[in-house]
Amino acid sequence: MVKDVPHLVGLRQDDAPYAPMWPYALRQIVLILALALPVTASAQPAPDAAPVPVQTPVPSESPEPVDTQLVDTQLEAQRAIILNLEDSLDTRVGQGIAMLNIGSKPAIDHVINLLITGTEPSTKVVMCLAIQRWAQQTSNDPDARLVDPLLTMLDHPSDDVLQAASSALAQFQDPAVFESLRLIAGKQDAAMSKRGAALSALAQNTDRREVVAKLIQLLDTTDEQFRPMVLAVLGHVASPEDGSVEAWKSWWKSQESLSEMQWLRNQLQLESRRLDASELELRKFRESAKSQRDQLANRLTEALTAQYRLTATESKNALILGWLADPTPTTRLVAAGLVAEQISEGNLPDEKTRQALREGYNDPTAAVRKKSVEIVGALNDPDDAPPMLAHLQNETDAGVRETILSMLGKLRNPSAVIPLVDEIVDVNASESCVAAAAESLGTLASRDILEPDQIARSIEPLRSRYAMVDGSSKRLKVALLKAMAAIGSAEFKPEFEANLAAFDPELLLQAIRGIVLVGYDGRLDRISELTSHADARVRQKAIGALGALGTLAEIDTVAARLNPSVEKVDGPRQQAWLAFETISSRASLSERVALANKIKDYPNLLAEYLTDLEADMSKAKPPHPKCSEIQGLLAKTFVGLGRNVEALPYWRKYYESSTGRSDSDRIAIASELLKCSLACDKTEGLQELFLTLSKAPANTVESVQRDTIRYLGELASAQRFDELNTFSKLLRDMPLEPYPLLRTHLESSALHDASSNGVQPAVSNG
Repeated sequence: MVKDVPHLVGLRQDDAPYAPMWPYALRQIVLILALALPVTASAQPAPDAAPVPVQTPVPSESPEPVDTQLVDTQLEAQRAIILNLEDSLDTRVGQGIAMLNIGSKPAIDHVINLLITGTEPSTKVVMCLAIQRWAQQTSNDPDARLVDPLLTMLDHPSDDVLQAASSALAQFQDPAVFESLRLIAGKQDAAMSKRGAALSALAQNTDRREVVAKLIQLLDTTDEQFRPMVLAVLGHVASPEDGSVEAWKSWWKSQESLSEMQWLRNQLQLESRRLDASELELRKFRESAKSQRDQLANRLTEALTAQYRLTATESKNALILGWLADPTPTTRLVAAGLVAEQISEGNLPDEKTRQALREGYNDPTAAVRKKSVEIVGALNDPDDAPPMLAHLQNETDAGVRETILSMLGKLRNPSAVIPLVDEIVDVNASESCVAAAAESLGTLASRDILEPDQIARSIEPLRSRYAMVDGSSKRLKVALLKAMAAIGSAEFKPEFEANLAAFDPELLLQAIRGIVLVGYDGRLDRISELTSHADARVRQKAIGALGALGTLAEIDTVAARLNPSVEKVDGPRQQAWLAFETISSRASLSERVALANKIKDYPNLLAEYLTDLEADMSKAKPPHPKCSEIQGLLAKTFVGLGRNVEALPYWRKYYESSTGRSDSDRIAIASELLKCSLACDKTEGLQELFLTLSKAPANTVESVQRDTIRYLGELASAQRFDELNTFSKLLRDMPLEPYPLLRTHLESSALHDASSNGVQPAVSNG
């Protein structure tokens, strides 16, 4: 039955434009505060009583004299606008409200006339809406003379007029109006539309206990067809267990004994619970709507991307330009994303596309503006900084502002320094924006493109803003310290030193970086401690700082990080080696010789270290006395690594410098040089080695012969006959008496024939 009465549709609080319930909570609060004494409930009229006449209130004072002719002219002008169907609804309603504001008897007469005369329904709707809005704006009852015309309108055939009249009647708080509406709603021979409209007006005042009383009365005086509609309205007041008529009557008996204060309190609690439930439903609806919107956006994105992939290469730019100007935000975002994809593949956008992206700075959707800024920033073109800076002045979205401030560092344009500094010192700027500004300022400083005056202008703002930051603002604190470290001014030294005691790795990294630039006056104990920090980045940075600032006093700390069992991460371990080299490079040659012993367990590093040391010793005038010793150590180290080719020149140098040594030392060096030469296939000029070795002990001579014969066999097996013949001839041209095994081998017929005729001999490998 409810569906047959259009003006009753939506009596529930969550979807009723004409019967909202929860907004009256404010009125209830006011009433609660205003009640100082208990209020006695009014006596209820008899069910079949006639409608109670509504009395016109008598003014307590005579009104001020007015210019009646001027008022009449004004009223006629307002009436003309109200009757003009060409004007908008809001314009016509506004004139009706203005007429009600005059409030004089002629004005109200005009209102009544517009309500009851003519058949055109929109004018009646306009005046009803004017009454409703006037009452809501002023919080006053409309003039009582309007009640009867509005009640008469409940017989109108138009549903729109019924709804409007019902809502207008709901603005009257006079108990007599409530009783008139009850009588109409309970009249069983009246049209259902009229009864429903009266019930709808009552429904909008269920915060009033006298209205609820009349609804309870209607349960007895209405038919079975209308009673469910009354119960639906009562459902906004309470929730008895079974919702039956008897349950409602029982509930009402418990309510009649309540004080007005308690009644209002109960109603307020009920509305609060319903409001909470409505908010929960609204939240669920919004989440569902967002999910559906996201799904649609994803599908559109997939479709547009697929279309782009299928488009010919020469037409893709035109397609993107069209999409960048599309009215749908998702389409514009997709287009921007495809431009970013092109850039990542090395295809830079043309000037038209760049300009379209710049125009995206003014897009109504923040996400599009943000994406446009990101893409232009990724192009790293300094010329893009001025337009971005210009937009920064007008951008209000915090996320977009942060993106602009972040991109300014990438654009490498020094003109951004002043706006970045201004953002840093702005106490009203968000922390994320200040952090982004500081990060960009640091980026510009690290590129070494700032003028001295720009750097000087940045120092005090950074220090003062840093002093304002509390411990909870981690990103901002790190960003400011990072900018300081990038600038590297000695004025930041207190901040750097203070943060060496920090626990946060990000702060430690920037503090160490700054200390390296400005120097450190005290001992390096704290930095040495940080070489064993839990964060590998901090360890690496601290090790590097020791390399830059340390002396031989810190060399053991650095050397300890060379051990893979101590330092398991490659980065810090490699940094330790660089630091070891850097510190040792500042030591004397003699000190550097002693330092070689600290890395003896790392032959590859030792070989690298000794190579540099030997070069520096050889350049010294005169050469360092331990140069020969280092050459020998270097040669042995390379051999141990299987790097004979690198070892050979150092063996030769070592041998050449061994003239003043004992015969045993010289013979030992010559033996190693011969082995290394043969391993490297370097046989030229070995006669001197054989001559030196001819004086060696018998076991050394025998070893030399067997090594030589084995090498001859390897040449033969590898069919390297030219080298075999050359080396054989070299051996025959020297005295072989000390080498009987070698001579016998060389005189064998097969080897002799091979050396003479160039044929493959049958050579024994000894």
